[in-house]
Amino acid sequence: SVQAWCATARLMTLLDETKQAAAALPLAREFMAVAERRFGPEHSVTLEAISYVGVLCNDVGAIDEAVQLTQQVYDALLRQTPSDDDEVRRPLFRSRGHDMTLSDCGEQLARMLGQHGRHSEAAEMLKRLLTDLGEPFSEDERSSWKWLKQKLADELASAGNLDEAAGVMAQLLTQMDDGSRPQEQQQFQSEQLRTRLRSGAAI
Repeated sequence: SVQAWCATARLMTLLDETKQAAAALPLAREFMAVAERRFGPEHSVTLEAISYVGVLCNDVGAIDEAVQLTQQVYDALLRQTPSDDDEVRRPLFRSRGHDMTLSDCGEQLARMLGQHGRHSEAAEMLKRLLTDLGEPFSEDERSSWKWLKQKLADELASAGNLDEAAGVMAQLLTQMDDGSRPQEQQQFQSEQLRTRLRSGAAI
């Protein structure tokens, strides 16, 4: 019933908020199964539920299942996005309401991989995400795009690919010098990137 479903969701959220991921995981799986039956496998509610199970799996150390579930959500979101419709692609960087965006999901997947020392895989995920997102449209999206580039450089450096990481950072430094930002902010951010470039590792 709807009441039972809502009660399950409330209990699941409470357990998660109190850092009881292992106890929340069975309820989250039940919620995911109900969502899939009720709404279908690629409805936004179902995808959010699958993603949540992935997060809990990651929290309890089941990284392979966490990656598989999060990848499943990412692929579904990508299938739902027409590649030739710029207006539809605009929200990919930022959420509109509670629905997960392609950027949210890709970042989550890369973060999971990086947390477990799988830095090469995390870097490949970020490369794919940047390709799938395409060029940013607005200043906010450009900021998100540059942040993803910084995360890519961090993961490359952590994986030992220092030359490639330096190339990504050099590209970012060039873009920082395009005159589009206030000089003080531009200088501060450029210096941060130069520090990353000199260290050759994530900070």
